[in-house]
Amino acid sequence: MACIEARGLRKAFGATVALDGIDLRVEEGRILGFIGPNGAGKTTALNAILGLTPYQGELRVLGRDPWSERDQLMRDV
Repeated sequence: MACIEARGLRKAFGATVALDGIDLRVEEGRILGFIGPNGAGKTTALNAILGLTPYQGELRVLGRDPWSERDQLMRDV
């Protein structure tokens, strides 16, 4: 079972695209690290996964949408 699954994850700040169609699947029990240069979208991706910023595309964490179901997700974690 995937604990995090993203398809076409996109986030832009005005004309600046921080995430451009990210596909990601993290299976339960796996450890993942985000690496990249400043401005690569690492923090933006984590904020989307934690439900702290709206995004476009599909994103599920433990089977929930972190933006619209953040309170329930935080209770589950």
